[in-house]
Amino acid sequence: MLVFPDAVVVLGTWHALAGDRRLLSVALTAEAPELTVEGETRGGPASDTARVPVPEGARERAEEAAEHPRGRVAS
Repeated sequence: MLVFPDAVVVLGTWHALAGDRRLLSVALTAEAPELTVEGETRGGPASDTARVPVPEGARERAEEAAEHPRGRVAS
């Protein structure tokens, strides 16, 4: 997971956070950090949740990684 000022990249998938797209939530479930991005489509608002797999034994590192994008969550 890479976090940029205008986007989040999860497993090679780019989630723009500019214009009408925004980060709605960052959660750390038992299995993986989850980032939910919302944006406008031709059919209206839509959201996409990206789940980042956590390797065995890397839970502490995943918790640290999830904290960084939480500051980008739209209020």
